[in-house]
Amino acid sequence: IEAKNGLENYCFAMRNTLQEERLKDKFEGDGKDRIEKALQDTFDWLDKNQLAEKDEFEVRKMKLEGDVFPIMTRVYRKATLEAKDGLENYCFTLRDTLREERLMDKLEGEDKDRIEKAVQVTLDWLERNQLAEKHEFEAKQKGLEGILYPIMRVHRKAAQAV
Repeated sequence: IEAKNGLENYCFAMRNTLQEERLKDKFEGDGKDRIEKALQDTFDWLDKNQLAEKDEFEVRKMKLEGDVFPIMTRVYRKATLEAKDGLENYCFTLRDTLREERLMDKLEGEDKDRIEKAVQVTLDWLERNQLAEKHEFEAKQKGLEGILYPIMRVHRKAAQAV
């Protein structure tokens, strides 16, 4: 029963993963279709083989993992690379924006320094953590936004008051 439950749980987890919005555009070619077909074949097999032996469930799960793993590895690599590139581009855009004269005049020295330091710390982190996970890149970007947004909000309100 444990082997059967393990196979079923894996199938349901993979089906849920395929439906995640953040992964929809990350599949290359027919990768998603191949996984969906492998999952459907496994669900059909499960329906017909409820009383199969433990070894049969385990073999079926290993085969399914063998079909799914290479495709999902490429999907997660692509998502991670996009998160890394997004953070890097965000940092460089911020740094370039801070160097524009018209903005430099509007930011107080302390705020500008705080943003510049946060950008540099993030770029240094990126350099040291090229192999970080997607969620780590996203967390770093949120941290940087957490510094930038309150400062920009204050300056936007001040500009509107004038």
